[in-house]
Amino acid sequence: MGNLKGQMVISTIKFLKTQFGEEKYKEVLARMSAVSRKVIEANIMYGQMVPIKPYIDLITVADQHLGKGNYALCRRIGNVVAEEGIPKLYKVFVTNADPMFAINRLPNFWSHMYDSGKLTTQMETKNIVSVHIEGFVDAHKAYCWKVLGYFEKMLELAGGKNVRITETRCRTSGENECVYAIAWEQ
Repeated sequence: MGNLKGQMVISTIKFLKTQFGEEKYKEVLARMSAVSRKVIEANIMYGQMVPIKPYIDLITVADQHLGKGNYALCRRIGNVVAEEGIPKLYKVFVTNADPMFAINRLPNFWSHMYDSGKLTTQMETKNIVSVHIEGFVDAHKAYCWKVLGYFEKMLELAGGKNVRITETRCRTSGENECVYAIAWEQ
């Protein structure tokens, strides 16, 4: 089982409470498994590694209960987590750089935020990059959409305009890796 940094969980909880209110957030918690709920309700610290499966349970249940069940809320969560959760140290580099600068740092972000999987990037053409994630142990469609939203916002923060991102391959569909095609304008 993989882990992720607590800052992602904290940012997500803050977003859900702010966007939907404390009562709706409690309804989400009530619909989660007892094991997942216990992890999410614990006193999570920003730099702490947290098991990812309870987090996947949180965003999946939130998408089904507060969203439309089509992973659009998971994508929005990814946007928020990128905007609020990028460590201040890295934020300077992302927000004051060009999109390629941010793309080139994605492998470092990944290894900082997760203890599972390896992220690599491949330049396809000018302003089009493919991002490959191999060996991520907890593949789940809700999480793929959250990652998509994270990359999308990260590129926007780095100055990318009209960012377009699609997942072209996915481990949840039997592929050996998840691949995201990212395009943007300067």
